[in-house]
Amino acid sequence: AVMFSQPASQLLAGARMDVYVIRDGEGN
Repeated sequence: AVMFSQPASQLLAGARMDVYVIRDGEGN
């Protein structure tokens, strides 16, 4: 569970960061 949870969290965090950056870029 931990082995899967760790990468999953990283992927979610990475995807969230990408979406936030892209959205911020469009806003500006």
